[in-house]
Amino acid sequence: MQARRFVRAVQWLVVGVSAMAGSALAEPKLALEDIGFLPAEHFDQGEGLPDLSVVSAAVTKDGQVWLGTMRGLVRYNSSRFVPEPGPRDVFSAPVRDIAATPDDRVWVSVPEHGVYVREAGEWRRVHDNAGLDRDSGVRLRAFPQRQGQGYRLFATGRGSVHEWDGQRWRHHAMPAEMAASEVFDVLLQAGANADEDVLWVATFGTGLWRCRGKEACARVVMDVAGPRFNEISSLEQWTDPSDGSPILWVGSYGGGLARLQHGRWQRLLASPDGLPTNFVQHLQVQLQPGQPPHLWVGTRSGLAHRSGDRWLPVDSEAGFEGAAVKALAIGKTADGVPFLWIGSDRGAARLPLVGPWRTISQIGRKGNGVWSLLHETGQDGGEELWLGSDGEGLLHYSAAGWRHYRTKDGLPSDMVRSLAREPGTGELLVGTWGGELSRFDGRRFQRIPTPWPKSDHEAISQIWKDSDGSLWFCLRESGLARLKDGQWTSWSPKDGHPRRVYDLERVGDVLWASTSTHGIARIDADGRWTYFSVAQGLPDDSFYAISRIAREDQRQVLWIGSLKAGVLRLDVSDAAHPRVVERPALPTPPDPFVYEVVPDGRGNLFLCTNYGAALWRARGNGVYDATDFHRVDGMPHDECNYGALQVDERKRIWIGTIGGVAVFEPIALSGTKAAPLVLEGLTIDARAVSRARLTHPIELAVGTHDLRFEVALRTGEQESGIRYRSQMLGLEAQATPWTPDNQRGFTALPAGDYHLRIEAMDAHGRLAKPIDLAITIPLPFWRTTPALLLFGLLAGVLLYVLLRLREGQQRRREKQLVELVRQRTSELESRGIELRRINEELTRLSYHDPLTDLANRRMLLERLHGEWELAQARGTPLSFLLFDLDQFKLYNDQRGHLAGDDCLREVARRIDGELRKPEDTAGRYGGEEFGVVLPGLTLDQAMQVAERIRRVVEKAEMPHAATPEGVVTISVGVASVIPHQGFSAELLIAAADAALYRAKLAGKNRVEAAGVEKLD
Repeated sequence: MQARRFVRAVQWLVVGVSAMAGSALAEPKLALEDIGFLPAEHFDQGEGLPDLSVVSAAVTKDGQVWLGTMRGLVRYNSSRFVPEPGPRDVFSAPVRDIAATPDDRVWVSVPEHGVYVREAGEWRRVHDNAGLDRDSGVRLRAFPQRQGQGYRLFATGRGSVHEWDGQRWRHHAMPAEMAASEVFDVLLQAGANADEDVLWVATFGTGLWRCRGKEACARVVMDVAGPRFNEISSLEQWTDPSDGSPILWVGSYGGGLARLQHGRWQRLLASPDGLPTNFVQHLQVQLQPGQPPHLWVGTRSGLAHRSGDRWLPVDSEAGFEGAAVKALAIGKTADGVPFLWIGSDRGAARLPLVGPWRTISQIGRKGNGVWSLLHETGQDGGEELWLGSDGEGLLHYSAAGWRHYRTKDGLPSDMVRSLAREPGTGELLVGTWGGELSRFDGRRFQRIPTPWPKSDHEAISQIWKDSDGSLWFCLRESGLARLKDGQWTSWSPKDGHPRRVYDLERVGDVLWASTSTHGIARIDADGRWTYFSVAQGLPDDSFYAISRIAREDQRQVLWIGSLKAGVLRLDVSDAAHPRVVERPALPTPPDPFVYEVVPDGRGNLFLCTNYGAALWRARGNGVYDATDFHRVDGMPHDECNYGALQVDERKRIWIGTIGGVAVFEPIALSGTKAAPLVLEGLTIDARAVSRARLTHPIELAVGTHDLRFEVALRTGEQESGIRYRSQMLGLEAQATPWTPDNQRGFTALPAGDYHLRIEAMDAHGRLAKPIDLAITIPLPFWRTTPALLLFGLLAGVLLYVLLRLREGQQRRREKQLVELVRQRTSELESRGIELRRINEELTRLSYHDPLTDLANRRMLLERLHGEWELAQARGTPLSFLLFDLDQFKLYNDQRGHLAGDDCLREVARRIDGELRKPEDTAGRYGGEEFGVVLPGLTLDQAMQVAERIRRVVEKAEMPHAATPEGVVTISVGVASVIPHQGFSAELLIAAADAALYRAKLAGKNRVEAAGVEKLD
């Protein structure tokens, strides 16, 4: 298992390098960063932030993340943000700024408290005792020294700029005009010597100043027209790669963004595709070797991203549209992947700046996302992209940019289901929901007459081009149709053919079709259909996309996605006797509901499922190593869509999901080293242990001691997959199981010599260098060897005397006691057995329903209230199902109460069989009503459990003439919520009851959900 996980760690390096070496294509015309964005990860109070307003951020060189909020300082321990109270809780107040310097120091400024520095895990004050008043520290900023060794740290205040010289803060003389203005930022441009150094000073009120060497500071005048430019908020710079000249970027609060190069200004103001507002709050430059510089701009209304002379799109999650972005900080993962931390008045976000996944569009995410896509490359290398959405029409990208087509442009429906090019004319064909087919003439869409009936349930699921130039249309309700030489041929359900056909694949003269109900169909040249399904040995009856993947042995094997059985390999070399290929075994897909499997052009396979995607990397001899992908890895959504998966000529994989469309392009990582495992904190008897003390074995005083530690594996990514374990050698025989918990404690640790080993493993299965601590607790004197010998001797003498005194008395009473004990023992044993039996029976009867042997209402409600409190403490969801047998009174009237009791027992047995043990609890709520408590499940997951239970009850086929189905059925109400203070479990019961009532009104034998989660 560990080796398998390691494959994931090195996969991007191997695949990415092979891709770069093997591709002979020119650079793509379609720049992904121009039309798509990397996904961001959002953090708020649920991840430990004390307040949503994040005003400062810093990342140390070993990956430690610090955020300053309006309610205190926090650090990220690779699991969540934890408060850092500081000396006398000084950091529990609003934090003004944070700086991380190359010597592993962290500098923090707090209004009215001054500046503090953290060294070797200890905080100390460095303001009024070191030449800096407590109001300074508006901005803390460090720059590298001229020779590349060390750094220069500046602190700004009202009309002041100070520099740290290693011991004290040295004052820089500023103009008198600046005295009343706060200095919001500084920027150091290092020259050949100190006299040529330029310090740029940004003030809020008197504009921008330039201080060169020992010369007096001079105001810099903005000579380009535009909004006011005297409230400067942030400064950044980079070097022009074309001529080596410095470029200064200046952010203004109200005046937008400005660029100064060669003494000339350029102003960039708010625009629809650029700055969201002219109120700029923070700038951050991203410099990546071999790439052009990038500028990130935090504004009062979101985040903007610029590279060169163009603005690039930003993930709305990262940009916090409309939010005030106040803090930006660059860091790197343990693998060297750069990321950007973003702080705003809506929390924080972490945005990877390099990654294999890029979201291209979120069209359709209010519905079922992107149903179809078509990537095309012209003869000139120009690329185009067509995206068909659920409810938002058709989106087209070309060299001219994006264009959106809707029903006003002639589309029969805004629900675009399939796309293809007509073989003869090359015109775009579009299949829409409702069953309409249309042709795009370059301006508008023109409907094409088709022979099948149109309805709200019909759709053209797939348009498939045959080798003879004919077109096949896979339909949702009307089977299959073919257009050849202008003539239509149909195979409809009226003629006994499958209602729903998904995909086709030709092998010689035989056409193979996947269906939703009849398994795989073989369509011979004479039009005869032969079906292969569960009855013929296939693992499922419902199949989706078909891919024929070349093999060295020339056998014809189809790779087919299925509803319940994952990926099916079907050898059709002998068309009359297709054979399921079972060896070698395939990896387990992320979900058994697989839509499609395609070759990725690099010898590997890529598949898309109902819950995530996967890359199966060929190891040889038909064996694959699997890497699964979900939203946490960059997908727009975990659920893919059938018909929306394509590998383009550049071996990029385009994938449509219900959250939009993304492109997957493997990248080469800078390394695959393990992340550092850091001891975040160690307390002994509730007192913190300094880092200096950890360099030697820890020797404690005599007595028992309480010990607690906190560690962090600083991967910088995928922290949810990190696992920890530990072992106190000398106390524990083996290490703890791997767990996501990064804290552990020991209570009343006795005397002894101990060795504490702490280990960590990242999401890729790589083990970090462990932490080892030696701990010694000496024995008290009375437990030393001389003391024990003396105590033993005295105890022996005393014992001998006592034994002699008691010997006579014991002999006299011995016989009496033996007889008395025998009698009492016999009585107690007989009474005890009877009492235990009675108590056990009473307990069972008080918590179980005697008819169904499920929990009774009392036990069910106690379990629901208990799980409510646990879910509220953990912040996890809690779901409740309420079942009711449909028309049960009539069942009793027609069949009698004894038959009704048998029916209730059978339903209870089937409900119990569908639950997780022991997490879930099912019970009889009253009469023919049942309830189920589902801790930890979201509404969607609870709906799946409810639907399974509804189906197994219906499939029990207990006759019931009063229901439309003729068998016993149930109606289910589902409610789910993440409990909060002020609510009670009765809310969940009432919501489930309301949903059950709706299920009854809607016709029974169904599952209805209550929108309880919206109460949050």
